[in-house]
Amino acid sequence: MLRDDPPSHWVALIFAVRVDPAMVAIGEPHKFDRLGWFTRDALPTPLHSQLPPTLALLPDHLG
Repeated sequence: MLRDDPPSHWVALIFAVRVDPAMVAIGEPHKFDRLGWFTRDALPTPLHSQLPPTLALLPDHLG
């Protein structure tokens, strides 16, 4: 990822996995208040600046 404003350069790796939502737990409760599952059309805000273009790379059934 290259961005001019503000200047940045970083690499993002995209992983897609299948999980059982009932088995997922927060492993660092001192860092996170809650865990949620959202569809693409009902994402919470604010979003990370690179989430929309990242989701656009994925097939619909993975997003």
